[in-house]
Amino acid sequence: MVRVESARYGLRGGLALQPSRPEPALPFEEAPLPPLLILPLQSRAGEAALPQVQVGERVLRGQCIARLAGPWDAALHASSSGAVIAIEPRPVALHAAILTVPCIVIRTDGADSALPRLPPCDPALMDRVAVLKRLAEAGVVGLGGAVFSTAAKLACAVAAEVDTLILNAAECEPHIRCDEALLSHQAERIAQGARALAAFLGKPQVLIGLKETLDSAPLEAALTAVGMDEARIVRVPARYTAGAEDILIRLLTGREVPRAGLPTDIGCVCLNVATVAAAGDALLRGEPLTSRIVTVIGPGLARAANLVVRLGTPAADLTAACGGYTDQASQLILGGPMMGLALPDDALPVTKASQALWVASAAQLQAPQAVQPCIRCGACVEVCPVRLLPQQLHAYARSGDAAALEAHALDACIECGCCDVVCPSQIPLVQTFRDAKTELAHAQGQDHRAVWLKSRFEARAARLEQLKTLRENRHQSARDQLRREDPRARLARLKARRQTDDTPPKEGAP
Repeated sequence: MVRVESARYGLRGGLALQPSRPEPALPFEEAPLPPLLILPLQSRAGEAALPQVQVGERVLRGQCIARLAGPWDAALHASSSGAVIAIEPRPVALHAAILTVPCIVIRTDGADSALPRLPPCDPALMDRVAVLKRLAEAGVVGLGGAVFSTAAKLACAVAAEVDTLILNAAECEPHIRCDEALLSHQAERIAQGARALAAFLGKPQVLIGLKETLDSAPLEAALTAVGMDEARIVRVPARYTAGAEDILIRLLTGREVPRAGLPTDIGCVCLNVATVAAAGDALLRGEPLTSRIVTVIGPGLARAANLVVRLGTPAADLTAACGGYTDQASQLILGGPMMGLALPDDALPVTKASQALWVASAAQLQAPQAVQPCIRCGACVEVCPVRLLPQQLHAYARSGDAAALEAHALDACIECGCCDVVCPSQIPLVQTFRDAKTELAHAQGQDHRAVWLKSRFEARAARLEQLKTLRENRHQSARDQLRREDPRARLARLKARRQTDDTPPKEGAP
């Protein structure tokens, strides 16, 4: 029987955000197939993938349309059948900003024709390289927002020989309920994916961090049905930031991920439950990642729902599927109120990182207020979940002190926004830290380039000095040889060379 227990370790900082009690279940349904799909070639993880199709080409659902060069980089697939009508730059929500990146645009044909499924690749029967290759080819990435290749993450876990697999079901930001929908309606997908990944990792202990306000019964039944009674469901506080990877690991195991380190450094690998379900689909059913669950919610909509959405669907199609906008609609936000991104319009598409679409009313949005000087109250320090000193970081960011920012672990900031909420002076701390991170990265990049250029100069100088020494040694060796040679023998050698030079060429010689 699957054991359910409370977290053994306390949560530092964070916020108790409304609504903190269980809400009525949202409808769970398939979103209508959109007439247009916009699939960005660049993910949140980094460089753009190379298109594998051309304009005018017909594609099928599940067909690979772009890929990166790395062996474990996730591929991109067409999420429905149709024709490629453009490969061009379009605005997309990436990196907590709206960026214009290359996109493949597909006009769907309504048939939703698909490629045949690949054969199963059960980790209990296949070797690890084949499993990693399948996950990369199926385009499986972190669906909790990081969008890092799952194959690459698991490759690191295998190399580190992890002993703990953690499933993250602790979504704690208000209005994001896509994992709740997955747990309630498709818990068997999570259980099957967890069993497959546990077999791949050599059967580590499996811990599932579940928000305490969610019902664990469907997941318990699904785990029991696949023979994973040894898994443990750990209830975590319904408090904001409990679902952050490093924080959840500490809540469940008491282990601390080192600064600038990875969970694999302490024997853990942490995956979102949606990622686990997608990995199970890829391995056991041969299905690439072409859709995800998105929560569409807010008083600015006629109704709220958890929709199974094809990747690349414009936000306008999701709001239309929920009955359209109401008079209360004021702002369209991708994500939740804490870390969400305000969209300029509803033409931007859903990507693998999209968890929710929140149509907020004016009453839910805080009106901009004048920024006041920091009063050093320390409220930001109390709520910081990673134990930073936001007021100090703010002061160093304003003065441009890169060394102090690095020493005070600016890179450890997870940009959760807790400090913004409690700051009585209305200082935009998170935006300040984002800007400071960019400047620090630029400064560090310049430092690295200076070090690289210096090393090249020093290497060239050392190479020239070595060549000079070799020439001098060669000349000195020749002089020493001449001094040791008998004068009469040297004279005879020179005469023989002169005679050879004076000998006329043979007939027919050039």
